[in-house]
Amino acid sequence: KLLAIFTQTPICVPYVIDFKAYHFEHHKLQGDEQYDTDLPTEWEGNFFQGKILKTIYLAAMLFVYTLRPLLTRPKSPTFWHLINHVIVFGTNFFMYKTF
Repeated sequence: KLLAIFTQTPICVPYVIDFKAYHFEHHKLQGDEQYDTDLPTEWEGNFFQGKILKTIYLAAMLFVYTLRPLLTRPKSPTFWHLINHVIVFGTNFFMYKTF
């Protein structure tokens, strides 16, 4: 788990601890609008209309893909979530202050 946390630090969003569970749910319940967090939400479909907003959506896809499950189907936090957040946000802060 520590290796996974370390490898995600360049992405700047602490998602790796939840990814495995959400990814298994995605494959088990693929296409189910209630449980498959890889499907865009109704809000995303309604908001991102037109070329400009769709381009912004595609540019931000990594963050959307990472944050959508945490917002639509949050799971109970664990000790590893805390470690994940501390390391990722600590790295973000260090990079911000250093460079």
